[in-house]
Amino acid sequence: MNGWIAIATFLIFGHELAETGPIFRFTMQLAMLAGFCTSCPVNAWLPKAGIKEAV
Repeated sequence: MNGWIAIATFLIFGHELAETGPIFRFTMQLAMLAGFCTSCPVNAWLPKAGIKEAV
């Protein structure tokens, strides 16, 4: 999430976003969705590989 906010702040918008603004909140939603999409396959694979216990 911090990486995405840094990209959005410095590369896309070019200025710091207000934490109470709708654009910041939307970018946080995108960051949470990206985090879910990248962690879900790994968390499904780890119990199958015997590395982690299923929850």
